[in-house]
Amino acid sequence: MHFQSLAIVIAMAVTGCSGSSDSGSNQIGADSQTTENIVESGNGTNESSDSSDMNSALIVPVDGTESESSESLIRVDFDIMVPAYMSNELQVRLDWGDINTTAPFVRDESWSVSVNFRSNTTNLLTVTFADRNGGITLGTYENTFRTGTGISQMVQITADQFNTDRWDDDNDGVSNLDELIAGTNPVGGGAPMPVQAALELVPDKTFRITWQASSNAAYYKVMENPDGVSGFSDISGQLSASTSSFDHRVALYERVNAQYLVQSCNALGCVDSTPVFVTGTLVNAIGYFKASNTNTADEFGMAVSLSADGNTLAVGAQSEDSAAIGINGDENDNSVEDSGAVYLFARNDGQWLQQAYLKANDSQERDNFGGAVSLSADGNTLAVGAKDKDSAPTAGGDGDASGAVYVFIRGEEVWQQQAFLRASNSDPFDFFGEVVNLSADGNTLAVGVPQEQSASTGINGDQNDNSAVNSGAVYVFNRIGQLWQQQAYIKASNAEARDLFGEAVSLSADGNLLAVGARSENSAATGINGDQNADFAFASGAVYVFGRSDETWQQQAYIKASNSGNVDGFGSSVSLNADGDTLAVGAWTESSAATGVNGD
Repeated sequence: MHFQSLAIVIAMAVTGCSGSSDSGSNQIGADSQTTENIVESGNGTNESSDSSDMNSALIVPVDGTESESSESLIRVDFDIMVPAYMSNELQVRLDWGDINTTAPFVRDESWSVSVNFRSNTTNLLTVTFADRNGGITLGTYENTFRTGTGISQMVQITADQFNTDRWDDDNDGVSNLDELIAGTNPVGGGAPMPVQAALELVPDKTFRITWQASSNAAYYKVMENPDGVSGFSDISGQLSASTSSFDHRVALYERVNAQYLVQSCNALGCVDSTPVFVTGTLVNAIGYFKASNTNTADEFGMAVSLSADGNTLAVGAQSEDSAAIGINGDENDNSVEDSGAVYLFARNDGQWLQQAYLKANDSQERDNFGGAVSLSADGNTLAVGAKDKDSAPTAGGDGDASGAVYVFIRGEEVWQQQAFLRASNSDPFDFFGEVVNLSADGNTLAVGVPQEQSASTGINGDQNDNSAVNSGAVYVFNRIGQLWQQQAYIKASNAEARDLFGEAVSLSADGNLLAVGARSENSAATGINGDQNADFAFASGAVYVFGRSDETWQQQAYIKASNSGNVDGFGSSVSLNADGDTLAVGAWTESSAATGVNGD
């Protein structure tokens, strides 16, 4: 604990109401006055049960009235000052008759407690302050206290009314309070001494609390005050006496004002270290990743995907120029412009390291491999889009930028390419692979192709009628064993030119639900399953939800904003939660001036 000579105020509010049967001037209603009583050392102004005791006073209401009934209730507000500054490291307890309560910490130098006192009743009042655990008493105020008959009254107890000298647990002639202020052991013998704690933030966003051994400590506990206001609670449980550090991994934005301390404990109790603070040190916890072959205009970070456990990170660099092919090739031959690459990082024992450098096995100029990436939940399957991949199409044309997707798998920290995927109706400038999303188990892959041109609608329609430029499509692939196959070719139920269906896609964890955004769809409908053909809200945008049952897909919902408007871009981004029962939709060009949730 840390003590200073400053005083601390503990406000104890005891609430209730008067039930007095008195009449006339003693009858108190809703607008009754508040009585006040002041207890000060030897001021001689209040009635006392022992005038020779400076710290003892009989407290009576200012108006001197008494109630005939001791069963009515009164609110008594206590202002208590104790002769030490320890903020929320104190435990303050009040005893009076059958009332025995600990005041919870509210803020610096303030406690509050609400109890109904019996009016016109006399009992011994004891206020004790101790260390956090109540194991070491530091001072006590004792006094005969009689409640009044009004609706409320105020009592003040000053710091010099507390007896601190009587509390000398090790009988060395120095009070517990003075010993703690001096940093010595107030209980003597084998009680533990406080440690000096330190806080270190390591790059994987972990708070590391460290300390030196304390003599006579049987175990340690790490305590956290998560916001600097709520008070400390145990986050570690009992740590062995040989332990000297504890790693606490949390979301850093939730701990900006956090405080930590270490308790040294044995059978005689626990002693706190001085708290350490997070504020001002969070920058040290930010991880910073670069490619192993950083070069100008590589666009490292154009696409990123993190595994569910946070231990695998894929980073796309679609304009990387290496001529390497496959896994971990020569990174330094920059002779194939914009061929693209993906970098895999893995975290092991709190340390991040680059695990693999991935290139397409047929890497070519301007493929833009790595423009889209998606990892499975366990990080062992990776889909990579190369939207500008050139290949001979199946329906004529020169194959420029028809696009492709590559699937890689990891086994025992070694990566290999598993599949090379093309659209079933590959055409020039479709940019297949511009958007990719894997299910959690890695066995379902959705590929968004917003510039696909078929005029078909629904599931597995005519892929070859390219009369609806940029209407867009989504291709769903599934993996059985080690083999991938196209399972569905999905179009909007109202596909039209320039809708850009497929510019955003999201699968549920099991891959059985699919949300697809079409930010340039033109219907003026609002809400769910409205009129798809009311095309007079240009580029208002829409989202389509599809479900899979027994490997068959069908459209479940056509979703519009509640306030569809021109050029809102509803569907620019979509995200399903794991079980697929909640969907978030972005509309980044929506124009309302509302703020917050459910505004105008």
